[in-house]
Amino acid sequence: MAKADDFYQKVIEKNTFYYFNQDFEERYGAEQIGSMRGLLYNLFLAVKSDRAIQKRHVDELLQQHNGLRAGLALNGFSNEQLSRVITLARVINDDNLDELLNRKNWKIINGCLLSMKRNTIIHGDCLEHLRGIPDESVDVTFADPPFNLKKKYSSYRDNLDVAQYVEWCNLWLKELVRVTKPAGSIFIHNIPRWLTYYSSLLNQIADFKHWIAWEAMSTPLGKTLLPTHYGILYYAKDASQLKFYDIRYPHHRCRKCKILRKDYGGKKRRLHPFGPIVSDVWTDLHRIKHNKRRDKHPCQLPIHLLERIILMSTDEGDVILDPFMGTGTTAVAAKRLGRHYIGIEIDSDYVQIAADHLNDIKPHSKIGNSWVSLYLDQIATLRDRDWEELQHHFEIPQPQKEIDHISIVYKNGKLKAIEESLYKSDNERPSQLKTNKKVRRA
Repeated sequence: MAKADDFYQKVIEKNTFYYFNQDFEERYGAEQIGSMRGLLYNLFLAVKSDRAIQKRHVDELLQQHNGLRAGLALNGFSNEQLSRVITLARVINDDNLDELLNRKNWKIINGCLLSMKRNTIIHGDCLEHLRGIPDESVDVTFADPPFNLKKKYSSYRDNLDVAQYVEWCNLWLKELVRVTKPAGSIFIHNIPRWLTYYSSLLNQIADFKHWIAWEAMSTPLGKTLLPTHYGILYYAKDASQLKFYDIRYPHHRCRKCKILRKDYGGKKRRLHPFGPIVSDVWTDLHRIKHNKRRDKHPCQLPIHLLERIILMSTDEGDVILDPFMGTGTTAVAAKRLGRHYIGIEIDSDYVQIAADHLNDIKPHSKIGNSWVSLYLDQIATLRDRDWEELQHHFEIPQPQKEIDHISIVYKNGKLKAIEESLYKSDNERPSQLKTNKKVRRA
């Protein structure tokens, strides 16, 4: 018998009561238990032969195995219990069994479900590891996949045919929706061309919320308008249950005179002291333009971009999953804001860079009791509902219309001191957050 099959049979033998009601032995006796073990083992073999099986295929599978249907129905085998069996079958085989069982970032729950621990970055293929994550177990999923633009990745071919690329993307998109909780969100970052393909699938399996336009100058590609934004698709797993918070960004001011760039006319008395509600067009967050602030990655995102997404869609202690973790931007943002993260990355060098970034970060990007996104001595994003508490930490011009030409001031010195306290030294900070007087802030 193959060792993976043997392992699963042992799981069944040792964990009968994880699959059945606790009075099962009294009701049916040892002979029935043995029969049910056999039925579960046959189910494992059936699922193992079809790695792509999902829960929606279970009824079809059971119809092909009448003995399984009768045996499982005998004791009210739940969808959750059945999902555990399917999850195990989909991730285990003879080649990876030893590695999975010995890997520190996997754990066995109830003897049968292999699942990734929180706050870890897995080195490997995203599809392989996504299939091992339980249904509806993650609060937010964020993906920034390769753009298929012939970028120079060391562990990935970035020049697939259109059909190949879209087919591959559809596989991991389905997995992201599957693992997201009912109140959770799915965010996908890419160029507009590919987002149109993604949305054609996501519209069928999730609820559309926004196409966020993130302003970022790009290069003209032939006979086209000049591309000036990347897109971030924002979907809810279930819009009726969605967890969402309004967020604010600072007023945009002239660098020299400090007057607000937007003319609010007669509405100045109603200005919010900090800044406006964030819309679906983001012009205040910029790409990492200087090599000194970059890691060795061709498409690195700014940390405060991810922090904005996290603040509007999660609470402290929630879990964010990124299947294309790169050099750790999503994980760094999550940890700084007191959230958990799960990352998957196919390039071992990027995994190491991410680990180095995360090693000394403290989860304390806070003012008082409120989590905020800090970047270069200012708040980039805060929650609207937190302003009631945060306002006590700032000197606010009076009368309020004076905000038109006078900024609020943090009472306790420089905000940069809070951000610096997140790291033991400037050398241990991610490149994009290191201080450098010679580099002007975008």
